[in-house]
Formats: sequence, structure tokens, C-alpha cells
Amino acid sequence: MKKSQASRILLVEDAEINQMLARAILEKEGHEVVVASNGIEALEKLSSDVFDLVLMDVQMPVLDGLTATRIIRTCERGELPELSEGVVGDMALLENLREKVRDSHVTIIAMTAHAFEEDRKRCLSVGMDDYMTKPFELHTLRTLLGKYLDHRKMEKFDAGEVENAARDSVNLGEIRAFLMEQYRLSSDSVQHLMEKASSSIRDNLQRIEKSIESGDLETLSAAAHTLKGSVGMLGLADVMEMALTLEQKAKEGADFPYASALSQLKSVLNPFLE
Repeated sequence: MKKSQASRILLVEDAEINQMLARAILEKEGHEVVVASNGIEALEKLSSDVFDLVLMDVQMPVLDGLTATRIIRTCERGELPELSEGVVGDMALLENLREKVRDSHVTIIAMTAHAFEEDRKRCLSVGMDDYMTKPFELHTLRTLLGKYLDHRKMEKFDAGEVENAARDSVNLGEIRAFLMEQYRLSSDSVQHLMEKASSSIRDNLQRIEKSIESGDLETLSAAAHTLKGSVGMLGLADVMEMALTLEQKAKEGADFPYASALSQLKSVLNPFLE
């Protein structure tokens, strides 16, 4: 399998399981990866270091990817953004960033769970160079890296479609096989990822349950969003759809059988809870 030439990549992602998977894939491709958990951390790293490319999550706490990108583009023009952009009170950070990126262009690829045309346009309108949906496919990631890192085009990897029919519960063995085949990860990497996935899934199901009990739909929607990303990276498209429905209904404040939906999720994800 061909690999791209090694590059330094800044991965900006708040979900730990997504960080682990993306990092494992990129490092296996031979790249050096530095991780930032939100937009502020990304600005801090860009103000003191140089990267060939930034993979920027869109929806993050503290400072989201869209705002972070607007700040970077403003600094590239030699200007200083307003502190109200999100870097509250930290003018020194903005000045350092401006001096570091002035008259340059930081390549930024958006990573988002939304695949709508309006989301793509929103990302491009703030200055992002391209757009990639999560859970991403290996050949899509390779194509984008090859395009923007100006290396030879990387061959595509076709792992085939994974069957995700309705099921009583997930099969951990099938998930491990999916991760090894789809992302070409080692057995040790897969085991570590599965352990983190189990922890993330348990935590977010508990958050959803407590949110339902308290009627906190905002927290419910956020927990369902995180759960959606975790199960999506594991190739569980049907479970991802279940979490997406819960996220959207909570965000809309809809009258919805949340407890019943949670019970179904728990049943399907039970192997992660044992």
C-alpha cells in the first residue's frame, strides 16, 4: 500500500475516541500528529508551531472550528480580530498568531458530522479549504491529504460496504474486524480504541439518562451528538441514525419518547455496557 510523504498535521477534535482513531490512521500513514481539543488550543499551537495541514472539527466547546478559522484568516491578512470572536481577553495570543501566520495560508479541512450542502457552504464561507464528513472513509482522507499536501495521489482503499442491518445488539468481534480492515489498524490499536469507545458510550448513555430524568434537552442533545460520533467511527451506521434522531428531537424540543429511545440504544449497545 502506498503512503503519502510524512507531514505535520494539527488535528483539532474534542471527542477523545475520534482523536484516537484519526491519530492512529494518520500516524500509520507516516504523518506526525499534534492534537488540540478545541479552537483555543488550536490557535495556541498555530501561534508557536508550523503545520502542513489542519483537520478542524466544526462543533467544539470553548471555541468552535468556524470561529477559529475566521480568526486564523484574519491574522493571515495581518489584522487582529475582535476579542468578541471568542478569544476572551487574550490579545497576546492573537498578536502571536498574527505574527506567525501573516502573509501565509494555513490549509484547513473541516470535519463535521453533517453532510448537508448548507453546512459545506458555511465551512467554505469562513475560509476553510475543504470539507470532510465524519465518520470519514480512509480513501476520502487520503485523497484530501494528497490534494492539499501536494504529494503524489494516494491509491484508494476499497474495504467494501459493511452490512449494518437492524440487529438485537452490536457484535464486538465484527466491530474489531471492521476497524482493522477499514482503517488498517493494528490489533493493539483496535483494542485500545474499543476500550475508549466502551467508556465513551457508557458515559454518554448515562448523560442521556440523567438528562431525560431532569428534562434537560440541551444536555441530552449534546450527549446524543457525542454518542453519534463514537458509534459512527465504529461503523455502526444504524446506531448512528438512532443517536442522530435523539439529538435532533432534543434540539427541537420535540415531544418524543426519549426514555423508549434510550432503552433501545442501551439494548443495541449492551455488549459495550457489560
